[in-house]
Amino acid sequence: MEKILSLITDHHTLTGGHCGLTAVKISQRTGIDLATVRKELNKLYQAKEIEVRDGAQGKLVRKL
Repeated sequence: MEKILSLITDHHTLTGGHCGLTAVKISQRTGIDLATVRKELNKLYQAKEIEVRDGAQGKLVRKL
């Protein structure tokens, strides 16, 4: 979970919080299988550490 949150935080900093990541990109960049990434994203969402928005590319994950 720390690896995923770290990636989201780094992307947030890099883009100034204007862009999000898809679950597939998170899976590819971390090397964690997609099913596990989705479970961890759900935990992060419930802990109110991330938000999920609809984007042109599908569901985008962003840091709060």
